[in-house]
Amino acid sequence: MLTLGRKLALLRQAKRISQVEVAEYLGVSENSYNKWESDKMIPKLENLIKIAKFYDVDIKDLYENNEINRVNADKKEIMSVLKKQEQQILNLVSAKQEQFSMISNELIKITENLIIFTNNLYNQQDKVMELLENHFKLVELMNDK
Repeated sequence: MLTLGRKLALLRQAKRISQVEVAEYLGVSENSYNKWESDKMIPKLENLIKIAKFYDVDIKDLYENNEINRVNADKKEIMSVLKKQEQQILNLVSAKQEQFSMISNELIKITENLIIFTNNLYNQQDKVMELLENHFKLVELMNDK
């Protein structure tokens, strides 16, 4: 697969002109044009249009099946992966919220049972105290007789 830079170099070489000449026609520096041919930079759309006109080729021929498409495909793939991961995170958060809610409800039930248990203990303690008081009264009555 030819990169955009390789296509530009082949087109220029076919015309037997220098990078300087192409850069002058396009109104860019030789350094910029050199970076395009070496695939270190991608020209802006306006420059791609000028390049296509200069070499008398369809602009699609310049960027079709090259690095630009790969970058766009990579971006789409990355976005797809990110969306999947975002959905997984949302699902996980939702599941954790449900678990938290269930745990909270269980803690509320446990707390309610502890309150009931504590109240029962106090009631039992009151009954024991009452029984002890009655016992002591009986012992006293027996001692008095």
